[in-house]
Amino acid sequence: MDLDLSKFNIRQTNPIILGNAGLPDNLERYTVKGEGLLGIDVFKDDVINVINIEGRQELELTFFNNNGKNETLINKDLNKHASFIKHVLNYTNDKKSLIKKLKNKKIDLNKINSLNYFDEETPAGNEINFVIEKDGFAIFAAPGAPMAVDSFNVATDLQIYVTRKNKQNKKNFNCPV
Repeated sequence: MDLDLSKFNIRQTNPIILGNAGLPDNLERYTVKGEGLLGIDVFKDDVINVINIEGRQELELTFFNNNGKNETLINKDLNKHASFIKHVLNYTNDKKSLIKKLKNKKIDLNKINSLNYFDEETPAGNEINFVIEKDGFAIFAAPGAPMAVDSFNVATDLQIYVTRKNKQNKKNFNCPV
């Protein structure tokens, strides 16, 4: 049986193709989902720009050197205990997959400290920028918990832009929870 489709009103679609389309070759865009993690390989002289899209969302950020040791790769000291990252690695359904990916990168998970940016008073669109001082791996987290019915504390997304000094073939993983 042959159908003559010219007799039917067929709607043509224009799908939106998400990704790095339209960005310069040395610029990459990532989204850290609320209550999620994002891991990215970072290299010396990369410029990182983090945008707090809706505001009021904390950023927990930690780095690991090429040997897998937790240390800062920017000009600030790690001053917090990475409590949300540790929670995700210990208590979520994705923990086995996440730990396997981190161990494949030879990341030492015994002692993790972090830098924390933004807070409850951060306005929408606020951003931070920093330059990576040596090669390594970064984990970005958007801490949060399921929102209670009587509160206004929903975890929201963070936008990450990485400007690479030298465009290379890089592997990263996005680990939404």
